[in-house]
Amino acid sequence: MALGLLVLAVGFRREDSVVGRRPLGVAAVCVFAALPLLITLVNSALSGMDDAGYDVGAMRAAERAAALTFLANVVLTLMSAVLSAAAVAGARTVPSPWNWTPFWALALFMVLGGSIFFNMALVDVWWLHSIAPVMLLGVVILLLGVRRPVSRGTDAGTGRSHGHG
Repeated sequence: MALGLLVLAVGFRREDSVVGRRPLGVAAVCVFAALPLLITLVNSALSGMDDAGYDVGAMRAAERAAALTFLANVVLTLMSAVLSAAAVAGARTVPSPWNWTPFWALALFMVLGGSIFFNMALVDVWWLHSIAPVMLLGVVILLLGVRRPVSRGTDAGTGRSHGHG
């Protein structure tokens, strides 16, 4: 997924970039793409500590580090997601209304995540809150990929000029 996000941010050409290769947009998408890997590495390093090898002070420090990692993950993910979505919407390289799709996905993530958090009956579908927004973005990307842009002054079906004038 991270590689896919990077390709969308940078694009093979400047006009292929969903953020128009604007530095803030590219940076936000890169942070958003790299966070899951970084957090996984930090969590695996922290979970490698066992009770037998460390004193109470070291274990408390590890617990604080784990809590700080969780908080940093939440804050940085939310910030980079909002900045990425704003960059896509503002770049206008994705046709309207599809340039707002990242915000739709973010809203869907927040609603589903909040529903699961506050409704314990939904615990069995916890995975839905993370996969549904990605599926939404994937479907929109596929639809936009098959859609050919039609230049003004040509017939969409034949590509011939209308011959106005």
